[in-house]
Amino acid sequence: MTTLGILSCRIFEDELIYFILHNKEFNQILLFNNENIHETFEKKLIKNNIKYCLCNTYQEINSYLSKNSNSIKILFLKIIGLGLHSYPNQLKEYIYNELTLLNEKTSLKNILLYYGLCGNVLGNVEKDFNTKDFHVFILKEKNGEIVDDCVGAILEGRENYLKLLKSFNKIGTLIEIPMGAITIDHFMFKNLLNSNISEKKAQKMIKKMYDIANYEKMLLLDTGLPYTPYEEAKKKAKDHADKFQLKLYEKKLGSQRLFQENYERIKDRLL
Repeated sequence: MTTLGILSCRIFEDELIYFILHNKEFNQILLFNNENIHETFEKKLIKNNIKYCLCNTYQEINSYLSKNSNSIKILFLKIIGLGLHSYPNQLKEYIYNELTLLNEKTSLKNILLYYGLCGNVLGNVEKDFNTKDFHVFILKEKNGEIVDDCVGAILEGRENYLKLLKSFNKIGTLIEIPMGAITIDHFMFKNLLNSNISEKKAQKMIKKMYDIANYEKMLLLDTGLPYTPYEEAKKKAKDHADKFQLKLYEKKLGSQRLFQENYERIKDRLL
């Protein structure tokens, strides 16, 4: 039996669907059941005729792997929510705890993180976890450097990222991909509203943050993936931009090359 586990930020839902559809050697998909899959991800799986099984606990993961030990390849997926990005140290603690549990409580031995540095907190994750029997991989560029964040992964690395930033001519610009646009209000407001701050005050706080960052524009990247309806993402982006007095722009840009290259570099390990 060959298995691969992917822990992914919810922002990469579409990239995961693309991965599954273009790497058909995985004949079993095991999806961890949590609140992060119900709003959109499960619907995308069903719409694209991707069959999957749900598990609720680490014990269920192990039981499934044991019962399906004759399967050629099993892909385990766990989607992680966006709220942790507001507090990088909490994001690191969550990812590290998750990896520890997968290592100790399941037979999964190869984990690919659909994450980048994310505030420079995941830079040592491979070194901190890799052993003879358990390997962690994080998204990297061709030169071996970890990507900065989700936009950096979509743009295939830092060089293209910097080129895009330079094209703004020093005008502060908020960059979003379609899943980012769909979830932006939830992501921006959730932690504030959970802290018993009114929506009006939360909006003022976000506006102040944007002003400090000198944001004047919002750029929505059309990555070419059809799984999140682009027009829906555009409407969400426009609503957010209008709410915070940002000018919305669009650009067709991005690819899946970096994600696929990262999978290709660990195939030998899986086999």
